[in-house]
Amino acid sequence: CGAENTLKPGDVIQCRECGYRILYKKRTRR
Repeated sequence: CGAENTLKPGDVIQCRECGYRILYKKRTRR
């Protein structure tokens, strides 16, 4: 999904909206 999650680079966190696993670095750019 495209939810903004504040996580650390290289961290595995699940989305609270759909439970999607995030395995990429979230940046402040679109």
